Amino acid sequence: MKIKANPSSLCSKDATRYAVQWPILDLSDAAKPVVYATDGKVLVVLPASDVMPDETSGPIPKEALRDAFKAKGVNKGRVEANGKAVIPGTGATYVRDGLESSRPDWRQVTPKDNTFTICIDAELLASLQKVLVAASFGGMVGVQLSIATDPDGKVDDSCPILVRALSPAAGPTDGTAPFGIIMPIGAN
Repeated sequence: MKIKANPSSLCSKDATRYAVQWPILDLSDAAKPVVYATDGKVLVVLPASDVMPDETSGPIPKEALRDAFKAKGVNKGRVEANGKAVIPGTGATYVRDGLESSRPDWRQVTPKDNTFTICIDAELLASLQKVLVAASFGGMVGVQLSIATDPDGKVDDSCPILVRALSPAAGPTDGTAPFGIIMPIGAN
């Protein structure tokens, strides 16, 4: 199988969360094979292409993906996962044995009926987040996005989005937390 990005950085680093320490190849839907990774807070699901008939669902060692993305040409990002993980053209083989365990079903946590969609430029949000981190005394633990609605409660996807820092020292509602504004993509 082949993927376009390495999701290993989003796997759990907690040794007690054994089932989510590696990216997982999911071939349960033959028409839509995916590789997913989670740390329990964030989940990424990437489409997999060029799946070989003998490949099997299961964990993929992070080292195999790391080395697959160092490969050149057509083998960049390609791992053959058929009981072991092999980087084609290199002879590198990684053991998958012992990595099997029950894994979370990523489909159970994927929203089915979104009531609205807002597109945000991730680079702008990351830049804003860096400034908010610097301005947050006591350390920032996240951001809160406030999206405007019209009087009927429908989302207004052309209005600025308020971004507030969430920190232990200054909560989002006490008036002292740093904040910023970001425009949704496509807004006039």
